[in-house]
Amino acid sequence: MKSKKIIFLLTVFTIMYISLHATPGDIKYVNAKTAQLKISTDFFAKKAGTVSYGEKLLVVAEKEKWTQVIPESMPNIKAWISNANITSKKILSNRSISNTEIALAGKGFTRSGKAFDIENDDLNYGAVVSFENFEVSQDEIKKFISAGRLSSRKSKKTFESKVDISEREEYEIGETVAAAILSVYTEQNAPQTKRYLNLIAQSLLQPSPRPTMEYGYTVGILDTDEINAFATSGGHIFITRGLLLSAKNEDTLAAVIAHEIAHIHLQHSVLAINKDRKRSEITSRMDSILLEAFGETVAASDDFADEVRSTVNTMVNNGYSQTLEYEADVYAIELLENAGYDTVGMVDMLKMLKRSMNERREYPSGGFSSTHPSPDNRLTKLKPVIGNPSPSRASKKRLERFKNIFK
Repeated sequence: MKSKKIIFLLTVFTIMYISLHATPGDIKYVNAKTAQLKISTDFFAKKAGTVSYGEKLLVVAEKEKWTQVIPESMPNIKAWISNANITSKKILSNRSISNTEIALAGKGFTRSGKAFDIENDDLNYGAVVSFENFEVSQDEIKKFISAGRLSSRKSKKTFESKVDISEREEYEIGETVAAAILSVYTEQNAPQTKRYLNLIAQSLLQPSPRPTMEYGYTVGILDTDEINAFATSGGHIFITRGLLLSAKNEDTLAAVIAHEIAHIHLQHSVLAINKDRKRSEITSRMDSILLEAFGETVAASDDFADEVRSTVNTMVNNGYSQTLEYEADVYAIELLENAGYDTVGMVDMLKMLKRSMNERREYPSGGFSSTHPSPDNRLTKLKPVIGNPSPSRASKKRLERFKNIFK
């Protein structure tokens, strides 16, 4: 009997070991900006070559903290790479997104009120892989919904894309923006709080018109005192530590997350890119006409180029238009109602933002206030939609678990 138990445990251990380690024939991807290939696993071994972020690697063998691979770009080379520089996650971004498009997709997210801009070479894709490497199970979601006395009233709306951009490219754009953000800010290492935020997000998403995306949704915390929140088209939702510390209950946090999910579902960031691409196409055609009609000097006017740059910079600095922000608020109200959260959370969120901004003397410039309409204006706009909501009895249960997280 004892020997059977030992054999069983050894079998389980073997299966677990295999599942956690690479096996010959597996495909891995480089998750660092660049990584060195070595001829052996020795620390002082000669370099066999260099691979870049996202490159596909065929696994040949594994030894301790190293994996022997054949790079797609160098099929004649068999070399060793540190396990810290590889991932099983399929990396999609092909870096074809221009700086202007990064800025447009990143509209609404600034650092200290300044335009968010970064060169492609500084994008931290490795941090995105780490950020996304987080999941909550369906069982956890069900328990969370039940314990918080939430509901799942299915939305009557259906999701229909408004852009000529595929979901894969939508993700790639979001991945690039997330890499830009995580090259400026670091993610706070708070797994319990991150799990809590992701369970709130999933509670909002389950009954929504777009509960799943091909590459999922992830919520994380940016390690900064600034008060801000942001979502990329790839499903990355960022909430700053400063905003979290200003929230007073779970329903307030749900309102913040619902607003960011609304931006994703309404495709606000990719709409900006869609319009910019069409404008670029029109501009290109116009340049050709001007060149043919009047000659090179008029078509290549520096003044015209300056005007275009100025327009883009203004859009980036101002964040989303007020119309889009109000649209996201209204959509967020529906997400809250369908999930069973109190819509008073949205009112509390806006009051919290106003109070926090005033206390930090951040209003009317910098952080959240530089990228969103004033809380007073948003409350006025929402009044006809939600009236005078009040907390439900169920919110007390959610407040208890909120306090357990933010002790």
